[in-house]
Order: sequence, then C-alpha cells, then structure tokens
Amino acid sequence: MSSIVETTSDAIGTARVDGQMIYMNPRARREAGIDPEQDISAYWAQQFYGPERWASVLQVARPAALKDGSWSGVTRLTVPGCACFC
Repeated sequence: MSSIVETTSDAIGTARVDGQMIYMNPRARREAGIDPEQDISAYWAQQFYGPERWASVLQVARPAALKDGSWSGVTRLTVPGCACFC
C-alpha cells in the first residue's frame, strides 16, 4: 500500500487531530514546494486550505475522524503564494 501512496499522481497527506502534518507523499510535497527531506511536522494542515475550506474540514472531516478514527475524502488545497494546489 505504501508504494501506491508514494507513486500515485494524487497529492496525499495525513495530519494529527490538531492539524500538525504527519505525512505528505512526493506529489503533495512537490506541489507545495516542500523538499522531500524536509521535516513535515513543521507544517499544519490549516496552511493548505483557504478559510472556507478549512471551516468545512472542521465541520465535516474532523468530526468524522474523531468519531470513526479516520476520514477519507477529496478536497481542494491551496498553497500560500500559489494560485492553486489540487
């Protein structure tokens, strides 16, 4: 499974409940301009969402993750200084 996540063309990331990033696959790091060797724990999920999308995460994804132990879904991310991060 990890080789699929590492090589997919999709940007995939995981964060703790408080929003601290745990993992970003190579595509996500590349799109966000984060070096492959950089410590990802210096980043927070909130950094990759606009205010409206972050509000949606707090209202939908976070409660589901707390209730069920995880949340899986598709969302659109943004990176400061970039027009779009998908």
